[in-house]
Amino acid sequence: MANEEHIALLKQGAASWNQWRKNNPAIIPDLSRANLHNTDLSFFDLHLVNFSQANLSNTYLNQANLSKANLQGTNLLGANLRGANLQNANLNYAILRQTQIDSSTAVSSKARLVWEIVNQDAASKNLSGADLSQTNLFRVDFSNTDLSNVNLKESNLSGANFNNAYLPKANLERANLARADLSNAYLSHANLRQAILSETSLNGAYLRDADLQFVNLQNAQINRKTIIESKWFLVWEIVNRGAVKKNLSSSDLSNTNLRGVNFAEADLSNTNLSNSDLRGCCFWRANLSRANLRGANLCGADLREANLDKTNLQAAMSGAAAPAKRDRHTQFPSNFDAAKVGAVRAHNLPRVDEQVIEAHNQPEQKKKSFNWLLIIGITVLVALGGYLLWRWHSSRTNSFFRRPNLEQLIPSTN
Repeated sequence: MANEEHIALLKQGAASWNQWRKNNPAIIPDLSRANLHNTDLSFFDLHLVNFSQANLSNTYLNQANLSKANLQGTNLLGANLRGANLQNANLNYAILRQTQIDSSTAVSSKARLVWEIVNQDAASKNLSGADLSQTNLFRVDFSNTDLSNVNLKESNLSGANFNNAYLPKANLERANLARADLSNAYLSHANLRQAILSETSLNGAYLRDADLQFVNLQNAQINRKTIIESKWFLVWEIVNRGAVKKNLSSSDLSNTNLRGVNFAEADLSNTNLSNSDLRGCCFWRANLSRANLRGANLCGADLREANLDKTNLQAAMSGAAAPAKRDRHTQFPSNFDAAKVGAVRAHNLPRVDEQVIEAHNQPEQKKKSFNWLLIIGITVLVALGGYLLWRWHSSRTNSFFRRPNLEQLIPSTN
């Protein structure tokens, strides 16, 4: 949150603020999440200032020095940046819609391109190979646009229009495409790993050879014209139509996002579910005999009465190390030794919840280490005390308790 003292100083005007910055060069002002809507910050020295997620909509920033400022996720809707210095500023996820810039605005070529796309549309343009990663491009019109080899990694593309867009080998890893229109889009060999495609239209989209590992297909739309590999069509069916009593024996469901799916009484024998996100799934009475769940995330899953005969649960995240909330723990059959599953981190899973679990593990591990050190310390002290007591007692008792004199052990020559 913003530093209230810094906000108060800001309100004193450009002259006072700039003098304070000159007198305190080591201080980096914190104005994160501050509501500075419609504020006049023209000619302010704002270099290095932290404006992350602040509201700077309709703010006057013309001729302001914003070099190396942190503007990540900042709302610059309608802000005046004419003549502003934004060199080396962090503009990731900044909202640049209706933002006013001109030729004298010092801004990176990437940020200027994002501004052009957001404010002048991108329909039917050639953006092949462009770097648009970690940008805010929600509801942008990319219809009929050449986006081959484009980098849109981790970008916000919610509600964007990609109808008939050309996206071969595009990098859309962890991009938010919720409610986007990808109808008839060409996505051959595109990287959609961990992308959010919930409520996205994939009608007629070409997804052959696309990387869809861990993709979220909840409520995504697919029709007969959609070209998608059988594995991912099956995942879409499971996620959107359920899997109760479904025969999925020997299926390949590895590296998939099946979070919250109901697999009650399903046949999953010999099925490959390795590294998959199975958090909150119901496996009640499901047949998981000989299934491969190696590295799967089973936090909060219900495995009661499931058949786990010869199931591979190595390195599965069972939820035992998760925070002490009952609904987060995996439920195993009553006769199953859940301790042998452990809570080992699955290396290929999305990073969601890993930091929470690891943070919880650290104090527990420290506590165990401290307990062992305490036991060893007490043992050493008891042994040392016993030895000292024996030496003290020996010095005061009769010769029976004393070490014999070597001369007494030599046989007499008489």
